Amino acid sequence: MAFQVQAKAVNQANYRESARSLIQQTINYLAQQIAASKAFIGLNCKLVLLPEYFLTGFPQLGQIKLVEK
Repeated sequence: MAFQVQAKAVNQANYRESARSLIQQTINYLAQQIAASKAFIGLNCKLVLLPEYFLTGFPQLGQIKLVEK
């Protein structure tokens, strides 16, 4: 099953905790979407394809380092 999802860019987060929160939100959302899709198409699905930067967004040049909060 192939998914097209909108990536939430974490490179604009000011703190590492904020970036991790955005990543966790994406994981939680996708867990629900994958479960719903498997319920619709059947439980025989063994592979889920996601975009390359689905957890973080594309890297940018000159990114600032995240600081611990």
